[in-house]
This record gives sequence, structure tokens and C-alpha cells, in this order.
Amino acid sequence: MKPLRTLSITFLALILRLDAHAQASPLPAARDPGSDTPVELTPFEVRDSAGGGFGADSVISGTGLNTSLKALPMPVEVITSEFIQDIGATELSTILEYGAGLAQNQNENETLPYVATNYSIRGFSTNRVYYDGFRTDGRLSPLFMDRVEIIRGPSSTFTGPIEPGGTVNVIPKRAAKRRSASASIALGSWDRLVSEFSLAGPVGTTGVSYRLGATYANGRAPADFFQNESLSLGTSIEWRISDKTRVVLDAESRNASQTPTTSPIYTLAGTPGIVPVRRSFNRMGPESFSDIVQIRGILRVIHRINDNWLFRVGCFARWQEVDQLQVTGANTVAINATTGARTVPFTPETLTANSFWYSPQASLLGTFEYGKITHKVLLSHDQNLTPWQYNRRTQRTTAFSRLDLDNPSYPSFSDFRSWGRLTNDTEIVYIQRRTSLSNIATALGGRLTLVQGFTRGDSYGKTVTNTAVTTTAERRLQATADASGADVWSGGISYEMNRTYSAYFSYSESYVPQNNLFDFEGKVFAPLMGSGYNYGIKYSLLQDRLMGAVQGYTVKRENVLQPDPDHPGSSIPSGNDASQGFEFRIVGRVNKAWQVSANYGYVDAKVTSDPTRPQNVGLVPVNTPRDQASLWNRYAITSGPLKNFSAGFGIVYMGDRRGTATLPLLEAYTRIDASVQYRARLAGYNTSFVLGLNNLNDSNNLVSQTSLADPRSIRLTIRTNF
Repeated sequence: MKPLRTLSITFLALILRLDAHAQASPLPAARDPGSDTPVELTPFEVRDSAGGGFGADSVISGTGLNTSLKALPMPVEVITSEFIQDIGATELSTILEYGAGLAQNQNENETLPYVATNYSIRGFSTNRVYYDGFRTDGRLSPLFMDRVEIIRGPSSTFTGPIEPGGTVNVIPKRAAKRRSASASIALGSWDRLVSEFSLAGPVGTTGVSYRLGATYANGRAPADFFQNESLSLGTSIEWRISDKTRVVLDAESRNASQTPTTSPIYTLAGTPGIVPVRRSFNRMGPESFSDIVQIRGILRVIHRINDNWLFRVGCFARWQEVDQLQVTGANTVAINATTGARTVPFTPETLTANSFWYSPQASLLGTFEYGKITHKVLLSHDQNLTPWQYNRRTQRTTAFSRLDLDNPSYPSFSDFRSWGRLTNDTEIVYIQRRTSLSNIATALGGRLTLVQGFTRGDSYGKTVTNTAVTTTAERRLQATADASGADVWSGGISYEMNRTYSAYFSYSESYVPQNNLFDFEGKVFAPLMGSGYNYGIKYSLLQDRLMGAVQGYTVKRENVLQPDPDHPGSSIPSGNDASQGFEFRIVGRVNKAWQVSANYGYVDAKVTSDPTRPQNVGLVPVNTPRDQASLWNRYAITSGPLKNFSAGFGIVYMGDRRGTATLPLLEAYTRIDASVQYRARLAGYNTSFVLGLNNLNDSNNLVSQTSLADPRSIRLTIRTNF
């Protein structure tokens, strides 16, 4: 906290030395690419550069305000909608693989449909993803993504927890001022089908514009019994009530039904390494299922008070219902000494759950000049409330026999609705409040940028758990209710040395409440606290066609949960860990035909303190590669007989990672992806044909200690714009 306070005092002294008379400076208007009329009220919004492509020149994440990416003294990466479409991404995890310093912790094709994307950033694992600044979970369809912004290191501009490693913020596509429509169908390996439709435009002269979209997906996987079917619907509606006021609604729903699967990764107790099992083996069996319904949306009202001030009020809400029957159990194989039969535990469990949370938010934005310094200030207050979350799990009173790995015989679950062994019945109530103040100051003709941020956060959590061996046994009640809070600071400075290079330094703090977790005595754990430094050089080359950064960082975290030595099965917040490293990124157009996105991340993460298990000090977090790199190229032929063809080629490299005691090493792997595209005009409409090849080299790699990557696959996509 001391470095930020020093920076704040210096910054304040600089202001006080300048002219004490403030001069008004109107908020700038931006132009919508689909309209000749200037679009007002854009400081909370962000748009890709006019040239489109893989590169972006502005960002909303990190400060909550539309800010030049090069001038922002924070490490932020933007993945544009064109790049998302070019790599043929169907899940967020695929998009994140092409970011620097990020690693998947799961294969989303083998993950239950309500489970959020789980990833590691700078050595810290998280499953928190943000939807236009609001915390969400579950899956998000790429059809509705305008861009994905990756903020490395803590950022205090989002509702909910402030992560130490970084944050992923998905910006949804907005209503359009110009009429357009598109449709696509994709057919691929394992009978996979994905069809999409999108329609956008104005509603006459009513001041209302819209965007509607739908995605239907169906298919299998390289596993027995697996089947997945989902329907996602999305909309963005904007009503411009007057020149000063507008209402914006962004909403998305997902209905998914799945016969789930898990990767066949099994080990022998006391013997490191993987037990050979056929790739298609699926312990879940033919009668397992997972059905979910999820709805999320944001409603906002934005009003321009005058030329210098805006007010925005809004609310995010998310509701989810889950009905599921899956098979659980340890991944340890037992071998019968007489018959040689290899078996694994087989424990079916039901889950019925529903939850609702909402996040109201109010923000005030102003811009003014004080002396020769231009300020853009954002004052915001929000709350993240979970009024209910119910989870009920049951198992059959009589346990099932173990399952034979080589000759599985799956029992029937026909009586699962009457299973009486209650394993968990949980009710959760959660509230988090946050008030933040951000200031972006520019001076020296825009060459010097200073950013300051302060957040006061507090939270309250309550968990009630009923557990019983049978329905007639006496139930045990555990409850916790407590509040925790923290002051979180951030600040940074950026200086544009010339048209090509700018240098920056920043300091920030993190705060993750642990209100729904408690110790042996029922007390809430102290929040995870952290702090970190970022520093580096940002650059733009070839007349701003290529942009990138070379940056370093140091992050540390405190109050990590560790086993309680005095009370087995409980935890205490006594651990610390840290991460340091550097990252490289370059993205954009080399020339008119060639676009490129290249990333490299070096992560040196380790446990720095573990009083209950001192032997763990120095260990690298599980599934954290020291080296990670990605490259994607697209080359379009601009003349000659192959004029309408283009080709894409990508490489994802993940270095060696630490595993578990029975699987100590997750070996490095390289995956190669490729695509060929042909564009034509059919029946008067622009149409493209894309042949995508994923895992071209058929790398049989471990995504994590519990998940295998999909084998080589092919996909043909036909897309028409109307």
C-alpha cells in the first residue's frame, strides 16, 4: 500500500501546483461505424479500431472507462470478435489458450454444462469470468461476444472479488444502427453440429435498435455415451429516449442437456503414472445426465447530465437451475490379485440446485480540466447479492459395486428419485458491497497518463448445511454468518516516449472474500489479500498496424487455506504464495494480407509459506507451466486465381507442469490448428466456407491432471451475411 500512497501524494502535489481554476472540457462523441450520426454517451463503451482485424486500440476493462490501450498503465489484452471467429472458437477456454500466461484447467467438452470456465492466469487458478464488468458463471456463447478483455493482475473496476492473477471480462455484442443478418452451420467430427443466426438493425424511427441471436449445438465426443445438446438465445436492445437518455438491455439464456463424461485418467495407489485405459471409456455410464437452464441479463439507464457529466444506473441478474445425476469416486484403480480384474469406484450422486443473484450498480462519470491536466473520474457503488442458493445431493442407501475398467457393466439408476442417503443439503446467502473511485489524468498533450483507484469492499456470507446418513437419522446443522472487508488501492503511470513506444508502471491490490468457507469453530476465514507490480513497454509499429507489449510483474497472495493440524478435515488461512514473470505480445496486420497474433508467457509461481506443511514451500502450483506460448496467423490471397482464399495456422505450446502425487508430471505439449477459407458471393449474398482442423498433430496431451484434450478433429462452417 505504501507505493501507492507515495504515488498519490506526488500526484496530488502536482495538481495543487498548477492553476487552481478548473476549465470545463466536454466529453467527446464517437462515431458509430454503421451511422453518419455521432453517437453520444460512449465513455462506458468500447469499440474495435476502424480497421477491424485482430488488433484493438482501446479498452474498457481496468478502469471502467474507454481508454487508449497504449496509454493505459496496466497490462490488458484484447481478443477481438474477428479473431474469435477466425480460430473457430466454440468455448471461452479455446479463446483463452491464445492469451499469454494463461492455461486451461479443464476440457470444456468434458465438463458439466453449468460449470464455469476454469483457467490459470499468472499461476493463480480461478473460475471467475465477468460479463461486461459483472461477475457471472456458466458458459457464454462466442456468438454473443464482441470481444474478450484479459486484465492481468488485480483490477478494482468489477463487481465481486478482485483476483490477484487477473480477470477475464467478456464484452457482449450491442444493438446495431444498421440492418444486418447472418446465418451459419458447422458440421464436424463426432457428428457435431452448430448452427447460428443473428439479426440486427433499427426499428423504424422509434429510436429503438436491436440485435437478436440464437445458437443450437448438438454432438458427441470421443467417449462412450456422451451426448450434448444446447440452445442459447441472446439479445441486445437499445432505446434512445432522447439525445441525453437511453436504455440498454443485454440478455442471454442457455438451455443444455448432456449425457456427461470424464477423461479416463486413472492411477494406481503408490505407483506414479497413468494406468492405460481405452480413450472412449466413460465411467459416467449411459443413464447419467446433466440438465441446466440459465438466464442472465443487464439492464442499464444512461443519462447525460450536461456536456461534462454522465450518470448510469443498472442491474445485472442471473438465475440458474440444475438437475443432474453423475458418477463420482476416486480415480484410483484396484487390481484383483486372483482374477487380475481392474476396477474403479462407482458412486452415482444426484444434484438438484437453483440459485439467483443480482448486482445493482450506480456510476457517475465526469471530465474536467484542472490547470493543464485533464481528468476523467468515475465514482461507482454496487452490490453483489445472492438471496438464495440451494444445493441438494443424494446417493443410494446401498452402495453400488465397483466398475470393471475393461468389461464395464453399468447398473440401472431407475430408482434414483427415491434415493434416501442425503450427502449434502446446503443453503447459501451472500452479499458483497463495493464503492470505488477511479481517476484517469492526462497531461503533456496526452503523453503522460496517471491512473488512481480506490475501492472499499465488504461482504457478508451465511451457509446452512444439513447432512444425514439416512433420511431418518438426526441431521447436523452448520451455519456461519460474518462480515469481512478491506480497502483496496491501485495506481499507475504511463509515459508516451514517442509515437512508437510508451513505458508504464502500476501497483494494485487484490481482495477475495471467503465468506462461504469457515474453520472448525464456524468462523469465517479472512479474505484472500494480495498485491502486485506491473511494468513494461507498449509499442505500435507499421503506422499502428501492429501493437503489443513486453511486460514484467510480481504478485503475492496471503491467507491461502491450509489444512488445520489440530482439526483434521478443517482449514486455516495460514498460507502465502507468489508469482513473478514476464509476457510478450504482438498482434495486428503485418500488411494488407497478413494478420498475426503471437504471445509468450513466463511464470515463476510457488508457495512461499505453509506453516502446517513446510515441505510444500517452493512448490509450483498444480498445472502451472513455466513457459506458455501461442501463435495464430491468417494470410489472405488478394490477387490472382486464388484471390478469395485465405489460410490460418496456429500453434499452442504448454510447458511441463506439476501434477499430483500419483501423477507428478504433466508433460509439455504442442498443439497445431489450421484452417482454410473461401469467400464467394452466392445469390447476391457474401458467403464463406471454412474448413477448420483442430489438434492437427493429434497431440494426446493432458489439459490438466484430470482432463485430456480432444483428438484430431475437423469442422466445416458455411456462413452467409444477408
